[in-house]
Amino acid sequence: MLDIAPILKTLWRRPTGPLLIILQLSLSIAIVSNALSFITQRYAYIARDPGIQISGLLTFNVQQDSSKGELEETVIKDLEYLRSLSSVESAGALTGVPMGHSGGTTGLSTEPESEGKPSMTAVSTSASMLRVGNGVLTALEVRLAEGRNFNSGEYLHYKRGDIPETGSIMMTRSL
Repeated sequence: MLDIAPILKTLWRRPTGPLLIILQLSLSIAIVSNALSFITQRYAYIARDPGIQISGLLTFNVQQDSSKGELEETVIKDLEYLRSLSSVESAGALTGVPMGHSGGTTGLSTEPESEGKPSMTAVSTSASMLRVGNGVLTALEVRLAEGRNFNSGEYLHYKRGDIPETGSIMMTRSL
């Protein structure tokens, strides 16, 4: 039979070893549980519905050579060619794919700045921003929860580096 009294006396005289083991186990459990929590959160983020049709979607980047004309002219020619192909259902130009690795961000606020300073009562946030051209929402099969699609006159035409000051926007329900 196991006599526990000598074991407990030894542990009582030299508690450093068992305490270090307990500390190591606690730290290991904390690290593993945090890693699992992080993995679960990331998986939930990438597994969510993007709101667009993914199957059959082909994306590619276009590099613009400024010596070969304006960007807008090149994009129009490229889209005309793509749309003329029998295997292409729809095509459009945009600055990045939703939930992709490109695009930009912008700051949004419920109130305008006054004298270059934000209002103390304003609610502000930043959000991903994509600039889209005619045909993109059809190509992505965007499902609008509310509102309407852009009218043809609402698409802004700009040159590289220009920042439009007005225009129509669409936003996600969470934004």
